[in-house]
Amino acid sequence: MFSLDPDALRNTSVSIDEIDRPFSVEEISKTISSLQRHKSADYNNNVSDFLLIPIFFIPPYLVDVFNKIFESGVYPDDWCKGVIVTIHKRVTH
Repeated sequence: MFSLDPDALRNTSVSIDEIDRPFSVEEISKTISSLQRHKSADYNNNVSDFLLIPIFFIPPYLVDVFNKIFESGVYPDDWCKGVIVTIHKRVTH
């Protein structure tokens, strides 16, 4: 697990109320609703459809998970991983 020191974050001079507050069900629901179906998967092959289908009951559970992560400062290692895919342009002369 990747861990941040919550005290180190609190001792910074940056304080933005919108960022320094717990997640809400409305915020999570709105974010999920803005996702597009049938798009590329993430590092673990999860796709947005996985969240869009159960949108009527999953946000409260995600709020609990995200707020526990936010409070503890411990993030899953997979959130620090990604896949970079190069896209080569065709050169025309």
